[in-house]
Amino acid sequence: MQHTDASDDSRAQHGQGLSHDAESGPRSADRSGRAMRSGLNSDGAALIAYRAAELHTKRGQVYGPLTFESSTRFVVLLGNRGDGRTALQLCASGRMHPSAGEVLTEGIDIVREGRRVRRLTGIVAFQGIDDLEPRASVGDLLRERTRWASPWWRYVPRFTEERTAAALRAVFGDIALPDHWQLAGGLTETQEFLLKVALALIEHPEVLVIDDLDQVHDTEARAQIIRRLETLNRGGIGVLMVSSDERDFELTPPLQVDHELVRIADITSDRGPRGLRERIEHRVAERRASDAVAGAQIAAATSAAGIDSLSTSAAQPDQEPHA
Repeated sequence: MQHTDASDDSRAQHGQGLSHDAESGPRSADRSGRAMRSGLNSDGAALIAYRAAELHTKRGQVYGPLTFESSTRFVVLLGNRGDGRTALQLCASGRMHPSAGEVLTEGIDIVREGRRVRRLTGIVAFQGIDDLEPRASVGDLLRERTRWASPWWRYVPRFTEERTAAALRAVFGDIALPDHWQLAGGLTETQEFLLKVALALIEHPEVLVIDDLDQVHDTEARAQIIRRLETLNRGGIGVLMVSSDERDFELTPPLQVDHELVRIADITSDRGPRGLRERIEHRVAERRASDAVAGAQIAAATSAAGIDSLSTSAAQPDQEPHA
């Protein structure tokens, strides 16, 4: 379940579920107008900003140093698996801290005000964090997340079929809704992904931080999901996501919201190999070079030993044979 530090008052507001369409309402319309005009939030801050941000562990560099500030509210970071994408997104949502530098989400420093950042971000498609229980029904999952977002003393009744449909419609749009009693294990990839979005929106985040669009294997399904995220973005919700293939965003017709595709490698300062794949390749190359040097030294030592042996034999006088 997604971590939340909301107070009882704020959680009580969240406990109502998705009772209104994300594309309507004065709050959404106002936010959408500002986002479309400037790419900034109401405080004039960028959706995401990295200032020489980096994360490293005992195994080496995970990402960074990164320097980048977004100019839109629909940002796609492009990178391969193993390039620190998940860690980067966890930092942006205030659930992990960089080793150095700064990460600001909606202008808020994620280290100094991590609780505030966690309240205004919703995380989607993080393996091991927002996985769905395959034996739980769609209605039960919605109720469970609503209870999590509500104060402990508030009773949350079971979702009816009508309430389930209302909670999903704003996210699914014209995509077929899963049945109220449908088990999560039987959902299509598109339905599973969009259900995770709907669950995240129960807590009314200002920004959706999405980790792994690549877990949806079908190209057309990914295109449908991107279209639905575009609609939510028009409704005022910021979108920060990662992907490995920019071709997923070459849609017909093109995206109608201001957006930017940013390669992680292009905003990373040169500081040696980074990402799991690069680190492995670097270590293999180092091992091969080390083995080559050791082999050359052994060959040289063997050759020198052979020459010394021949020299010693040549220096000894021939012995007379016994009669």
